[in-house]
Amino acid sequence: MNFFSKDLIITIGGIISATLVPAVWLMSAVTFAEVADKKAGLEEIIVTAERRETSLQSTPVTISAFTEESLERFQAVEATELQNYVPNLTMVQGIAAPGKVDLYMRGAGDQVGAVILSESGVGVYIDDVYISRLSVANIELLELERVEVLRGPQGTLYGRNAMGGVIKYITKKPDGTQSGNLAAGYGSFGSFNVRGHFQSSLVEDVIGASVTASYRESGDWYSNITLNEERGNREVLAINSKLALLAEGPLSGTLSLSYAEENNDGGEFVARDPDTLNSITGDFRDVQSPLDAFGENEQLRVTLDFSYDFGNELNLRSITSFQDISEASSFDLTGQGLFNRVLASDVEVMTQEIQLRGSASGGNLDWLAGVFLFSEDGYQTIDDTIFFGVRPSTIIDVETDSFAVYGEGTYHFSEKLSFTAGLRYSDDKKDLTGEHRGVPGSAVNSSDDVTMRLVLDYQWTEDVFTFFNISRGYKAGSFNALATSVEDFTNGFDPETVWAYEFGVKADLLDNRLRTNVNVFFNDFSDLQGLNTTASGITTVNNVADADVYGIELEFTYIVNDQLEMFGSAAFQGDEYNDIDPTSGIDPSFKINRASDRFGSLGFEYLFISGASGGQFGLNGNLSYRSEYYNDIINAPIVRTDGYSLLNLGAFYESAQGEWKISLTGKNVLDEEVYLKGLPLIRTTGVPNPPPVWTLGVRRNF
Repeated sequence: MNFFSKDLIITIGGIISATLVPAVWLMSAVTFAEVADKKAGLEEIIVTAERRETSLQSTPVTISAFTEESLERFQAVEATELQNYVPNLTMVQGIAAPGKVDLYMRGAGDQVGAVILSESGVGVYIDDVYISRLSVANIELLELERVEVLRGPQGTLYGRNAMGGVIKYITKKPDGTQSGNLAAGYGSFGSFNVRGHFQSSLVEDVIGASVTASYRESGDWYSNITLNEERGNREVLAINSKLALLAEGPLSGTLSLSYAEENNDGGEFVARDPDTLNSITGDFRDVQSPLDAFGENEQLRVTLDFSYDFGNELNLRSITSFQDISEASSFDLTGQGLFNRVLASDVEVMTQEIQLRGSASGGNLDWLAGVFLFSEDGYQTIDDTIFFGVRPSTIIDVETDSFAVYGEGTYHFSEKLSFTAGLRYSDDKKDLTGEHRGVPGSAVNSSDDVTMRLVLDYQWTEDVFTFFNISRGYKAGSFNALATSVEDFTNGFDPETVWAYEFGVKADLLDNRLRTNVNVFFNDFSDLQGLNTTASGITTVNNVADADVYGIELEFTYIVNDQLEMFGSAAFQGDEYNDIDPTSGIDPSFKINRASDRFGSLGFEYLFISGASGGQFGLNGNLSYRSEYYNDIINAPIVRTDGYSLLNLGAFYESAQGEWKISLTGKNVLDEEVYLKGLPLIRTTGVPNPPPVWTLGVRRNF
């Protein structure tokens, strides 16, 4: 496979030019005051990928870690924007509801997250709580302490369906200080946002409290020419509040309450010419549907996280969570009113995790053991209208129960050499009852598996760290909610598994000014679960093949000088099917869906002092490139997403003491046009990306 093609070389050249030219122009055209030395070296980033605090650069897991500062630099507002910076991560906004995502990483993923029988092959966690529904995964990035993207199977410490990796969102805890901020922004298409954060002591030195709230409207950015309406608006309200114990002692804990609701115009497809693949109207973003699409989502999450330190390095932790999710949506799958689907669902989720952590052998052995319980009750109706004829409803009533017990230990042979071994047993059961187009049916899908992790790591010097990892991942089986018969509806499909092998190098070089993390991986999938939708509307989900996915990934951060910082990432990925199910329609030459061969991202931030005020002015930008990928397992060219590049730019001014910050941000400023996904259902369709969006924002810290 030829990874190093002409378009990649051109793209990399363009990325470098777009990144360096503005900085060079600034250095030659502007007279700067003396710049304070704020970047003497790269900061140490503490992560919790191994369920304990460790340094990013000495953790034997491939991790993309984003601090609050870096998320702000990247202009990241919601979760899908992470795909512009993380190698081999694809996060595409959903159709039924923009709060949903199609989430893929290193060949593992899921395409029908709006259907409650589907589960992701990439684990999503908020404050160490497992989020099972991708319909709420496109979360608002509110007052985050950190985001960690763990690539590769995390089958021991995270387990449930963590085939391709895990995305962890860690929100800020109140620390007892009285502080906060208010921010607002206004932008293109009448987009508007306002947010605030406040924290203080509720009981001095005993209980701290915080609350974060955000309201955002995206504005109408495309036209429905049949209804003669401007559409695309998305309104999102999110609130997150916390109570935390502050008093020093063996007991610590946090109680979190999160609420979010969303209303939107729904996801709408653009009808495309099957020969030219252009919009049939000639305008890239024109929608023709005569139907009024909508999407609604409401979610509540309550979490109690507490731990008790017994001393002698022994700690007990309990994480209890309840989630309540209600959703409804209506959308036209053909873009011309020929196939309308209405979904409505209610889901309740309970999770309980207990961890016991300690050390032994004179501190040479760090160990962790745990139990995980998961229960999800879901009810959903699916109503389809095809060629203006109403089909009987599909009714899904499903209960999912999962139990796991796990343990992992790291033995330090010396200050440099360590070995980690972990094991997890998982037992999953889905109990389905319901109706498929008026015909009742019921079935049970049960499976269990043992996953593991073996790691050997070596700290060559203070700044150079290597690791070799062997791991196994597992994704439970389920049922096909979009089947064509009650038999297919209740037959279900089997789990998929993966054996993964990875070697990584993490290094901080050039007097701690250059951070380079490089890794190579090989994933051996068995019984890969695949979804396919034909032109006649037949949708199947089954175990289609075994597959190999392999690649190399690179991430770097470079402090060029006290003013200029550069950062970037790249990935080259290949895949190959084998042991193909002859009924799947897959050819050995096909690519795994939602997997790009090549990815690149390069950005910069340039800072200087503005005049005598001492305030700081800065410019930043990022250009990312993703090669083409297919949206289905049979690689239909009519719904392929072509390779594309996105350029984001920003400028900001921050007062000397940091009380005020004014920013101007621009996303997709070159107006790249690409259909991010599509369907070959009756009509060829595509989902367009948004046009350029500029936002002027102001924030006051206090």
